[in-house]
Amino acid sequence: MKNIVQLIREHKFVEAEDQIDNAIPLIMEKKLFEIKKAVAAKMCQEMQSASKKVRLDIMEKEKEESSENENEKEEEDEEELDEARINIVRARVRGGKVQRRKKVSNVPGMTMRGGTLKRMSAAERRRRKMGARKGKVKRRSKLSRSLMKRKRSLQKRKSLGL
Repeated sequence: MKNIVQLIREHKFVEAEDQIDNAIPLIMEKKLFEIKKAVAAKMCQEMQSASKKVRLDIMEKEKEESSENENEKEEEDEEELDEARINIVRARVRGGKVQRRKKVSNVPGMTMRGGTLKRMSAAERRRRKMGARKGKVKRRSKLSRSLMKRKRSLQKRKSLGL
């Protein structure tokens, strides 16, 4: 990509066009591959949700059959395990609002939904991964600007003798 920009700056438009023509099919191939993965993940997610409904029906029948004492013991064990898998993040600012005691998952591949741990779908994991990649670039550019501003502030203070 940098070569294309350099060629355009040097007014070598024919060579730049040739490089663009060579790069576009590669980019399209990568994007198509990503889209195929996303569609496959979405299909798997839909199939899992259908199988979960069947499992829930079976689990409800099993719960009715079991005695109340066994249910209480199982629930206590699950609560203790869930607490170890959940982390509480202290107060911080997100989007101009203060978040206090935010609960997050300690388990990789799991997320908090409605106060309980849920397994992340493949599609959600892919979206988070792509978002993290974009966020990395944005943070880097913003960091350079904030460092520049800090440098200016320090120079002003130095010139004032502070």
